[in-house]
Amino acid sequence: LTRFRLPWDWDGQATQLMSRAYDSEGNQQPLRADWKPQYHGSNIYHYNAIQTWQLSAAGEISNAFV
Repeated sequence: LTRFRLPWDWDGQATQLMSRAYDSEGNQQPLRADWKPQYHGSNIYHYNAIQTWQLSAAGEISNAFV
């Protein structure tokens, strides 16, 4: 788990946040659109693409793809 801060002022509307990681070699996580054709679209256990989080207007956070 890596914690991070984002200089962002939430306006209370539903939105999506995406997090992408880079390794020490400069490799980066692929976009979901690039990852999905290679694997089953509902695969969530060995998922290495960029993660998208859904933030509801009520402040609830959930995985956008589950």
